[in-house]
Amino acid sequence: PEAVQWVDTAALNVDMFHAADMQQDLSAAPCDALRFKVPRAFVELGEVACRHSSPQRFALLYRLLWRLVHEPALRHDPLDGDVMQVRK
Repeated sequence: PEAVQWVDTAALNVDMFHAADMQQDLSAAPCDALRFKVPRAFVELGEVACRHSSPQRFALLYRLLWRLVHEPALRHDPLDGDVMQVRK
């Protein structure tokens, strides 16, 4: 997750055509590589967190998503720093 750099194009006033150039093409990735399961509570929390004005919100959500996929027990740790931050 630390290798991904998130850019809020709306905050930068970047036009849609330039923003499209910045996106990575995922069509070459096999579909199975993009399938995983996360708790419904994460999806609901993510919907709310995406509306927050913090420029770090997408990096935090992606880091948490990555950790949930690779560390399933994280869903049961309400004192984890990332979990606490996204809930705040």
